Amino acid sequence: MKRSHSIFALHKNRPSDQYDIKCIRVVHTKCRPSFPEECDLGELAQSVIPPYCVLSRKPGNRNQRMISGSSRIDNIAREVRALVSFDDHCEQQINVRILIAGGDGTICSTLDVVDSLGHKGPVAVLPLGTGNDLSRVLGWGKQCGSDINIIQLLADIQNAQVVNVDRWRIRIEPTGGRRTLPMKTVSMTNYISVGVDAVVTLGMQSTRDSMPKALSSRILNKLLFVTFGTKDVFKRECKGLNEFIDLYIDGKLVDLPAIEGLVFLNIQCWGAGVKPWEGAQKGMPQQLDDKKFEVFAVTSSFHIAQLQVGLSQPIHVGQASEAKVVIKNRSLPMQSDGEAWMQNPATITVSHKCQTQMLKKNEHPFKGCLKFF
Repeated sequence: MKRSHSIFALHKNRPSDQYDIKCIRVVHTKCRPSFPEECDLGELAQSVIPPYCVLSRKPGNRNQRMISGSSRIDNIAREVRALVSFDDHCEQQINVRILIAGGDGTICSTLDVVDSLGHKGPVAVLPLGTGNDLSRVLGWGKQCGSDINIIQLLADIQNAQVVNVDRWRIRIEPTGGRRTLPMKTVSMTNYISVGVDAVVTLGMQSTRDSMPKALSSRILNKLLFVTFGTKDVFKRECKGLNEFIDLYIDGKLVDLPAIEGLVFLNIQCWGAGVKPWEGAQKGMPQQLDDKKFEVFAVTSSFHIAQLQVGLSQPIHVGQASEAKVVIKNRSLPMQSDGEAWMQNPATITVSHKCQTQMLKKNEHPFKGCLKFF
């Protein structure tokens, strides 16, 4: 790795000390002369942008270059922010790692952009949503607070394990008198469902859209989840779901019992930490990269509440590499990775799209205390 000169500044809380602004090493002023002139960027070298990597031109003088180690840091910051498409500036041999901060919906929609890049770097997640199921599976925790330890986070990303995660293509083709409508295609990383759990998500989504600032709190979102879940216990909007859909997994028609919700699950967690595939019959292991998804059903909103406290098990339908759901004669609520909508009669096909490299956090990759879990 190319090295550059250390850049020292006075420590604001300890006047007798100085620190290197690139590797964050602190050295006593008397010991400064014995410190190496060249900086190796420290233990977080892979996450530090060295000064020689960013060049800018001084306004009004195109022949003069300005290096990021100079005093004009504001101008340099503007230059970096101007590089909107980072893929255009990544050499293929550079090991780029990407961090996406947000809830499951934000993360999964951003993965569509990552998959379209010519240079695909593995992705870590910072959980800022309500459920954060993908973050739980990859070891990044169920939520993060406001006191994020940035140094620890960078170390965790740098030392994380690269894993492949299946992603799925969802094709929605209108049927009946609506065949003139265009076919819709979406992507799924966590799960897609039809029925009762989508009712709750759709209600939350509509309320958040009408009052986005008032419902930006994670606690309020959880209260909203409980409110809509309790409401459906009495209304049972999706009662008799099995009568309004046909399910085919790997080409075979499945005889469904009386249910109110059907879920196609790609990861181990669902519904803010529930592990519905635990307890399934032997010989049906669940993996992130096996090009298979798991299918299970729930009988009511009350059944979902029982799952969340560990008092019940879902109906395990099976595993598949492809599935088809035919919505026959009514509109039904659906959701994919936390984004919900009302679906008119249609044929929905679930098939494998690709595998995306993601970062799974190691348990003890770096010394220090985690402040954001």
